[in-house]
Amino acid sequence: MGEHSSTPNDEINFILCVRRLRGGAQGKGNGYIQRATPKDDDGVLARWDTRLSLDKTDNKEAIFERLKHSVQLVASAPEMQLQLLPPYVCKADELALEFDHWREVTLHNYRKELSVGQISAMIALDEKLDWLSKTAGEYWTDKAVRESPEWQNVRRLATLVLRAVN
Repeated sequence: MGEHSSTPNDEINFILCVRRLRGGAQGKGNGYIQRATPKDDDGVLARWDTRLSLDKTDNKEAIFERLKHSVQLVASAPEMQLQLLPPYVCKADELALEFDHWREVTLHNYRKELSVGQISAMIALDEKLDWLSKTAGEYWTDKAVRESPEWQNVRRLATLVLRAVN
């Protein structure tokens, strides 16, 4: 058998989730394989593509709920943020990526239904996270999430997003 050939019983039971990095711990702006995307109880992927638009009425509530949950995590106290994320991820990066994903899905599908205030609040948080990505890798550590004034500001901006979307 060749070096790159698969074994007869080789099955792919997962889909790799490849996402754009915000920065910091893993590098700047590169794609990478972060983890296998889990399936929910019905065998459906846990994440949705930003272009998802099939029968939007059925998905709208779930998408807004996922956006809200991602923002609630970003707005949470640092110890809660770090405790709720698995140990094998860059936790600061994961906080930003989860928000970024659900912000993109929401804006792609429901921008016309959002107020200027809601969009502005999401943009302000996104721009702050982008600024952190471009500034220094030091902001993408657990210690920075706990102690950095920049992450305190991120949590404050996330609170403003929650107020706007509730």
